Amino acid sequence: MNITLDEAIRIHARASVARFGSKAKRRTQERIEQLAQAGDVEGVRVWEKVKRQIKEIERRRKETPRVDAVSPPIPARRVASRAR
Repeated sequence: MNITLDEAIRIHARASVARFGSKAKRRTQERIEQLAQAGDVEGVRVWEKVKRQIKEIERRRKETPRVDAVSPPIPARRVASRAR
């Protein structure tokens, strides 16, 4: 199965947000700086796209109302004790 670079970028951005949460953008920026320092222009270009995708994911999360994944607790039913 082959995936495009754009698909790989989206996958990586989602994985970064899932793994690092609010720190994903900062960690991506650190990677961009490492690549720039090493002179990897193409790597910087790709990671900038990852960073933009992370920003888009964060923007969508802020705009979308959140539904709790956990349903409210079900009240316990009282069971009458039986005298035997």
